[in-house]
Amino acid sequence: MVPRPDANKPLRLEHHHPPPPTEDDHGTVTSTIKHQTSSDLLEGPCDGHTDTPTNNTSMECILQPRILTDFSYVEQPVRCLLSCKNQQYYVTGNGRNAVFLKKANGESSQLGDEFVLLPQEGDEGTHNRFLIKNAKTQMYLCSGKEGGVYASRTKCEGMEQWTMTECENSNAGGSSYVISSVVSGRVLACSGLTIQTIAMDMEDTKSGTSSKYATVWNVSLTSGELCFLSLPILDQRVRCNMAGKLSLSDNYLGWEVWRLSEAGGGHVRISPWAHSELYLSSDADGNVCTTETRGSSEVWDVFKAPNGLDGVIIRSVEHGLVLRYDKVGDRLCTGSGKMVMMDEFCVWDFDSLHRRTYYMTTSDNKRYLEANKRGLAMRGLPNRFQSEEWKIETTNRTGVIRLFSNAREQYLISDAEGKVDLVEQSPSDGSDQWIMEERENGFVVKSVTTQRVLVMDQGSIGTVPSGTMVHGNTRWKLEPKLPRQINKEKLQAVGGAVAIGVLGTVATPFLIGGVVGALGVAQVGIAGNIAIGSIRAVEAVNTVTRVTLSSSQLVISKSSLWSTESSKYLLGENQNRPFCAWRDW
Repeated sequence: MVPRPDANKPLRLEHHHPPPPTEDDHGTVTSTIKHQTSSDLLEGPCDGHTDTPTNNTSMECILQPRILTDFSYVEQPVRCLLSCKNQQYYVTGNGRNAVFLKKANGESSQLGDEFVLLPQEGDEGTHNRFLIKNAKTQMYLCSGKEGGVYASRTKCEGMEQWTMTECENSNAGGSSYVISSVVSGRVLACSGLTIQTIAMDMEDTKSGTSSKYATVWNVSLTSGELCFLSLPILDQRVRCNMAGKLSLSDNYLGWEVWRLSEAGGGHVRISPWAHSELYLSSDADGNVCTTETRGSSEVWDVFKAPNGLDGVIIRSVEHGLVLRYDKVGDRLCTGSGKMVMMDEFCVWDFDSLHRRTYYMTTSDNKRYLEANKRGLAMRGLPNRFQSEEWKIETTNRTGVIRLFSNAREQYLISDAEGKVDLVEQSPSDGSDQWIMEERENGFVVKSVTTQRVLVMDQGSIGTVPSGTMVHGNTRWKLEPKLPRQINKEKLQAVGGAVAIGVLGTVATPFLIGGVVGALGVAQVGIAGNIAIGSIRAVEAVNTVTRVTLSSSQLVISKSSLWSTESSKYLLGENQNRPFCAWRDW
C-alpha cells in the first residue's frame, strides 16, 4: 500500500481555478499522437479564471486536452530513395559537393543514396516544403541560382528548401512529384546523369512535362512502422537471421522485428529491421524468401481477416497469393486466398515494436516510477529493471487504458482520497482506468473514475484533483522499451568468436519515433539537424544516445508518417493504419 499524499511527505497543494485556455492548451502545434479531446470521453471541472501559476507549480486542468489513444512505432522523419525516368536513375552523392544520378542495375535495393525529408514551415495552409538531406553524407540538397544543384553540410540562405508537388502518374513503386526550389522557383530536372534546375511555366510544372528534361521524381519510401509479425495459432514470431533466412521463433527480439514501408496505392513493402537491404518476396509458385530487389514481387497488401478470424491477411500484389506457414514443410510460403476460409495458418498479427511497454519518468527525466517488492516507489537512476516497466492495456473505451506492472503483475489503481495502490485483478469499479492527456512537457495521467491526476512529490505518489496547484511533478513521459537487436554489420564488427556473447548485450539501435527530425535534433543531442529516427541500425553501432520520449515524440497511427500535415501531404491518408492497431480497422 502506498501512503496517502498527505502522509509522511505531504504534497504541497494550492487550490485555484484554472487559467483561460491558451494556444498550447488547445494543442495548435501539430500533434504526433492520434488523439481525441477529453470532452469526447469525460467531463472535467474546468471552468473559471485565475492568475498564471508560478514557475515551481503546475496546473492540471485544461480545456479539451488531447488523449493518447494509439501506440504504434513509426520511424520519423520520412526516409526515401529519389529516382527519375521511371526509376531507371537514382540520386546519389560523393560525400563532397557533387550530386548526380546512378543508373539502376536491375531492381536491387542498393540503388542510390537514402534521403531524409525534413518538413519545414511553408506558406499559410501549405505542407509541401522540405529539406532533402542525404542520410549517409548528412548533406543537404541545394539549388544554385543559375541552375546548378549541389550538396552542402550547412544551410545556404534557403537554397536547401524545396517544395514537392504531387503528380498523377504515381505507381506501386512510390509516389511521383515535381520538386521545385523555394528560392528560385526552378524545377529539379535531369538530363542524362546530370541533375540541375530549370525554369518551367506553371502548367508544365503541374504536369511534370518537359521536352528536353525529365522533371518527375519518384519517391520510394524506405522508412515505416516497426512491428513484430506473429502467427497467433502457434504464438510465434517470423524471424530473419543474419543470413536473411526466414523461420519462426518464440522470441520478441530485434531479429523478429519488421518494417512496413508505404509502397504507394495503399500497398506496402515488408523488410526486416536488422537488414536495411532485404525485403520479403514471393513468386508465382508460392515460394517466400528475402531478397535485395525492390520490384513488384516485394509489394504486399494487408487487410483484416474475414469470417471472424482474429488477425490480418498478407497478400502478394503481384501474384494474388496470401502469406501462410506450411507446418509440414516448416516454411513460409504463399497459397490461394481460398485457404483463408479454413486455414488459421494464413492469419497473422502485428504488434508494436515496444509491445506497449514503457518506462514512466517524471517530466524532468530524473525519477522513474517503479513497482518493487515493497510497492510503488520512485527510482532516481534508471536501471531498466522489470520493476520499472509498465504495460499499457487498452480497453473497449477509446482513450481509456490500464497501467500494468510487469514485475508485480498487478494493475495501478486509485481512490477518491488520493491513494494509489496495486491489485492483481482488474476491479469492477473502474479504479484501474486512466487516460493520458497530452501537455507541452509530457502527459497528465488522470483517473477516469475520480478525475484526479497522478502526481509525485518528494518521493510520495498519489493523486490530486484536477485544477490543483502542485509543487511536485504532475507531468509524465513515456520511454518505450525496445528489443535488443543485432544485425549483420554488428556481428561482423565484433567478430564471430564473440558473437554469441554479444547477442544479449548489444544496445538497441536508436530508432526513435516521432517528429524529432521536424523539430530539430538539438532536442536529442545529435548534430546535423537529422533525427535519430533516420539513423539506421547499421549506423547505430557507434551511437550512444538515450532519449526519453515525450508526447511530442511518440509515434502512433496516423502520427509520424500519417498524422503530421506535411506527412499527410506526402503519403495521403489510409484508414487501415497503423498496422499494430488492425483490430480498430
